[in-house]
Amino acid sequence: MVSGDTDRARTAMRAQLRTVFSDIEGSRAHSPQPFAGDPTAVPVRRSVAVRE
Repeated sequence: MVSGDTDRARTAMRAQLRTVFSDIEGSRAHSPQPFAGDPTAVPVRRSVAVRE
């Protein structure tokens, strides 16, 4: 993204997200309990501190 090559950045981001989503699905298959929340619950946005 720093280079300004949006096509390359898009391709890299899609590959990264595919990996992340695949990992999440693997985790869900291995340990479904953390993913078995209330389907009517409203998602909560949490603040995450970022250190630079």
